[in-house]
Amino acid sequence: MGLWFAALATNESAHASQTMIPYSLVPGGCTSPILANAQDPIFLMGTMIGAGQQGVGGVTLQTNTGDIRVFDWAGTDYKNGAEWNEDFGVGRPIMALDSSGFVQVQTAKPGYVQVCNVSGSPVAHAAGYLTLVHIGGQARESEIYYRADGLSCSAPIAVPANNKPVMVMGANIEEYTGAAHVVLRDDKNNVLQWAGTDAAVGNERNSSPFTSHIMYLDHLKGIDLQVATSTHLKVCNQTGEGTTGYLRFLY
Repeated sequence: MGLWFAALATNESAHASQTMIPYSLVPGGCTSPILANAQDPIFLMGTMIGAGQQGVGGVTLQTNTGDIRVFDWAGTDYKNGAEWNEDFGVGRPIMALDSSGFVQVQTAKPGYVQVCNVSGSPVAHAAGYLTLVHIGGQARESEIYYRADGLSCSAPIAVPANNKPVMVMGANIEEYTGAAHVVLRDDKNNVLQWAGTDAAVGNERNSSPFTSHIMYLDHLKGIDLQVATSTHLKVCNQTGEGTTGYLRFLY
C-alpha cells in the first residue's frame, strides 16, 4: 500500500498570539526591547539568514512576575544545542541565532528580550527573524496526517515558510512520540538547518547537505523525518510494520 499523506487542517491567517519581528543589525547593534512578558509560556524561534554563519534556534520562555521579573527558558539552538537558564539582568544570552554565537537573543529590561549582534567584524551584518508565539493561542499552521507501511518514504512535503522560522512538531501515534522544530530554509545556498529535540536521541541539530536525518518520530529510531530537497521534507518508515501519526507546521 505504501505511504500516503492527507492535509487535515490548514490555517493561513496570522492571529494576535503570533508576532514576527525582522531584524537587521550592524556589529554591536541591538534591536529595541521586544515585549515578551506573559505568565503563560511563550515560544521564541528565530533565524539568522544574513551572509556568514547562518543558524536557527527555539526556546520556551516563561516570565515569573513579582518584585523582580525573572525569565526562565529551555530549548535548543544550532550553535550550542541545549539552552536553559534563568535570569533577571540585562544582556544575558538566551539562545544563539547563528552558528558562531555572535547573533543572540538576550534578556533586556524586565519583561523584554532583544536581539544583538555581538560580532566585532565590520562586515558581519546580521539579518533574520524572531517570532514569538503564545503557546496557548494559534498562529499560522498546517497539519498533515500520515499512514505508513513498512520500509517506505512519503512524497516530498513542502516547508511552508521561506527563510522564516518554522516549528515542525511530529507524533507517531501508534505507540511512541517525538517532537522537534525546523526553523530555516535558505534558498540561496540550498540549505535547511534545524535545532530541536526528539524522544529517541535528545538534541537534534544539523544542516543539509551534511545529513538527511532531522528527527525521529518514535523512541526506537524507526520513523525518521528527513530532508528530501532544499525546500521539502519526507517521512520514512524504516521498520517492517505499518504506523500512523501527524506532522504540524507552526510558522
